[in-house]
Amino acid sequence: NGLMVTRTTDTFDPQYIGHDERILQEPYVEPIQVFPILHEPKLDATRTGGLNEELVSKAMKAEMESFRKFDVYDEVDIDDLTPEERSKIIGGRWVLTPKSDTVVKARYVAQGYAQYVEPDAVCATTLSPTTLRLCLTLALQRRYHMQTWDVSTAFLHATRSEEEPIYLRPPMEFYDEESTLWRVKRAVYGLKTSPREWQDCFAKTLTKKLGMTRSRIDANLFTKTIGNELVMILVYVDDLFILGPHDESNEMLRLLQEHFTMKQTGELTEGSEVQFLGRTIKRDLDSISFSTSTNYVTALVDLLDITDNRETRITGSSSPVPRFDDTNFLSPADHSRYRRAVGMLQWIVPTRPDMAFATKERARALASPTNADMTALRHLVRYYRTTSDLELRIQPK
Repeated sequence: NGLMVTRTTDTFDPQYIGHDERILQEPYVEPIQVFPILHEPKLDATRTGGLNEELVSKAMKAEMESFRKFDVYDEVDIDDLTPEERSKIIGGRWVLTPKSDTVVKARYVAQGYAQYVEPDAVCATTLSPTTLRLCLTLALQRRYHMQTWDVSTAFLHATRSEEEPIYLRPPMEFYDEESTLWRVKRAVYGLKTSPREWQDCFAKTLTKKLGMTRSRIDANLFTKTIGNELVMILVYVDDLFILGPHDESNEMLRLLQEHFTMKQTGELTEGSEVQFLGRTIKRDLDSISFSTSTNYVTALVDLLDITDNRETRITGSSSPVPRFDDTNFLSPADHSRYRRAVGMLQWIVPTRPDMAFATKERARALASPTNADMTALRHLVRYYRTTSDLELRIQPK
C-alpha cells in the first residue's frame, strides 16, 4: 500500500535496507506516549555539575527576572483546570552553562517531549551556507560594513497562540506550593513550537515594521534598498549578520533595537574574524575565508574512535567493495555512529567542496552500512584531520 523501493536490482534483499523492520510493514503510526510530568526537585550540589552555588543562584534569579520582564506567564491553580487542560501540563528543568569562572548562565527549559503538536507546526528553516557566501561576496565587493549581533533571550520575544494553551510547572526553587502552574504566553525554550514562533515573530517585525523584503529563495535573508544602496540581514536562529553601508546599516540596527534586546558579538573588518553559522569567517583586504573549529575535527575523530595519528591527503572517494557483494553489516550501535558521522561531514561540505564527492559516497550507504563502509568513512575523517587547516576563500573580481 504505497510502499516504494528505489534503485533496486534483481539481487535485492530486504536486509540491505537496514535494521528497522518497520520499513517492511504497513505505514507505521507512532503511538502517542503519556509521560508522568512531575516537579523537578530543587537543584543542590549533586545536580549542578560542581558549579559554584552562589553563581548558580544568581543566574537562576536573572532568568526569573527575564521571565517577568517579558511577561512570559500567568499563574493559575491546578484545581481550576479542566481534565482536558490538565492533559496539557508539562514539566520544566534548569539547564546550566558555565560561561567563565565567574559567570554561569541558567535557562529554565520546558520538557517539550511531552507536547503533542502537528509536524508542520515545528518546522523552522535555517540559513543556507550558499546564501551566506553570496551575500558576503557582494558585501566585500561593495566594501560594506559587516557586523554580527545576538538577540538576547530571542524566543521570549515571540508570543504563543491563545488557541493552544500550555501549562508549565514552575521551578521549585521559587515556588513552595505544587498546585501553582504557569499558563505560558511566550515561546519558552524547550517547547516544540518555539523555533517556528520566534522565526515568524522576527520575520513579521522586519517586513511589516521595518519595511524589509524576505527572500523567496532563502527565508532567512532580508533586504532593503535605500537609495542606491542595499542593506542585508542574515538570520541564523538568534544570530544576525548585518551587511550594508555604515550609516544605513546602523540606522537599521537602531530600528531593530526598538523591538528586540540585542548585543553585538563581532565586527568583520580587515584582519579580523567572527563566528557565524558554526564557521570562523576571516576578512583580509580583498578576500574572505571560511574554516571550521578544530573542536569539530576532534568530535568526529572521537565519535569514530580513531586512536592512531596516521595522515592522508586522499579522500578515498571510490567504494572499495561493490554494494551488494559485502554482507558484513554494522551493529546497531556502529550503524548509529556511522549516520551521525556522515551527517557531521555533510554539514562541513559547503565550506570544504574537496570532500563533497567522498561524503556523497559515504551517504549512499546510510541505510545499511558495512564494515567496508566504516573503513572508508574513517579514512575520510583522517583526511579531514590532516587537512583541517584548509580554508575556503572567496575573492570577488
